[in-house]
Amino acid sequence: MKARRLGRWAGLAAAVAVLGAPPAWGQAPPTLEAWPRDRLGGDADRDGVTDGSVTPEQALDARIDLVLNVTGEACRPGARFAWRIDGQPVTPAPAGDCRFTARVQADADHTVELETGNSDDPVRFELTVPATEHLVVSLGDSVASGEGNPDRRTDLNRARWLQRSCHRSLRSGHAQAAIALEAADRRSAVTFVPLGCSGATVTRGLLAPYVGIEPNRERTEQPPQVDLLNDLAGRRPVDAVVISVGANDVHFGNIVQFCAAADDCPRRRFDSRSPDGPAADPAAPTLDDAVTAALARLRDRYRDLDVRLAPSIPRERVLLVEYFNPTRGPGGRYCAPRLGLGKITADESRWAHERVLGRLNAVVAEAAAEHGWSLVEGIDESFDGHGICAGDDDRWVRTPLESFFRQDALPAFTSIAGTLHPNGRGHIATGRLIRPALAGVLGVEDLPPVEEEPIDDGESTLLGMRTVLLVALVVVLAIAITAGVIALIVRHRRRRPRSA
Repeated sequence: MKARRLGRWAGLAAAVAVLGAPPAWGQAPPTLEAWPRDRLGGDADRDGVTDGSVTPEQALDARIDLVLNVTGEACRPGARFAWRIDGQPVTPAPAGDCRFTARVQADADHTVELETGNSDDPVRFELTVPATEHLVVSLGDSVASGEGNPDRRTDLNRARWLQRSCHRSLRSGHAQAAIALEAADRRSAVTFVPLGCSGATVTRGLLAPYVGIEPNRERTEQPPQVDLLNDLAGRRPVDAVVISVGANDVHFGNIVQFCAAADDCPRRRFDSRSPDGPAADPAAPTLDDAVTAALARLRDRYRDLDVRLAPSIPRERVLLVEYFNPTRGPGGRYCAPRLGLGKITADESRWAHERVLGRLNAVVAEAAAEHGWSLVEGIDESFDGHGICAGDDDRWVRTPLESFFRQDALPAFTSIAGTLHPNGRGHIATGRLIRPALAGVLGVEDLPPVEEEPIDDGESTLLGMRTVLLVALVVVLAIAITAGVIALIVRHRRRRPRSA
């Protein structure tokens, strides 16, 4: 007697129905399940870089893997499996006990057939599986790239980045949203193309080439991010574009450096080309005036960005992300962090929040409304109480020391480039706010909550190998100096003439 099982479920298919009287399968009736394989997360190849991202060129391969899972009595030692997909015989790749993977065209329904059991009385399964894929592209600056959060922090080996010159990793909030979304929705896979580059601006990085925050020896320029996006969008549909850009356009990094060096920085003369102290030119604008002018220019830059985006990209599928706030600690108090040899006062932190970040986020919201982009907001508020002066367990922002002991970048200043950027918890929190907006754009609804993988922040301890080596070097130098001083004293005493 032959049994045939037919089943279909949108995305996650399970063939369990039986036509006619089933054979004696005991307590475990045979089943066949199939679903799109997740691409993002983990480090299966153990190279220190989070798995799953692709380049724009790799994203042109619009195929995904289906997981084919056989359970119950059909999964037994020596079982025979004969597979067909869309009527053609295939040999899926083994992926564990009675689990296989097969590559198929994305965004199409596929008929999967399996015959197993003995040849005299085989059991056949058939199901239809939608191979749904979402193509998501990430653009922007250091917030988009994951600055301060290499895929693997430094130890005796170098820190590992997905792309070193841009300090790009899959630790960013953009990537965390994509990873969590894919993990929550078993019916689809996410193809994630990260293009963010630390230090980028709208004009240098998105619309024009850029060498990156840590250029290679040849100072090879990264192509404009928008050009890479448009080329991809011209060859296959892009489902969502996530953008974080604008902070560098209003000199945020230079503002931090300037305020750490100059007292009452908002009222001091500012030159963005020399932010290590007040400008000598009496005609130079004050820092507050320079920020106001930069914000006005940023409005025009967002307009230029919209013009350059390919017409084939629906504007409602462009997600512009609000900036985080690193300035406030527990109880809403403003932080007064010491950065290098300088210190930013609480009043300067208040000014930075209200006159820089607050107005920047207002321009971000205006741009989203003007161009029909989707705004991701609430990030400023979510960081409230988690700024750079919060305790280890509450802080969502990198300190200079944490950045130094995570990144072995050269020249030396780029090893602390992660300062005042989100740490692992901050990026996860950002990803939680991006995720529902991204799900809405992709048409994914009613997702169950997902527990994100904890990221090794190590805020409470910095006793990594690099720290141990540094401490050991200090101890050796101290011993050598002490021994030298003692030797000099002994030699001096030996040479001192004896009294008569």
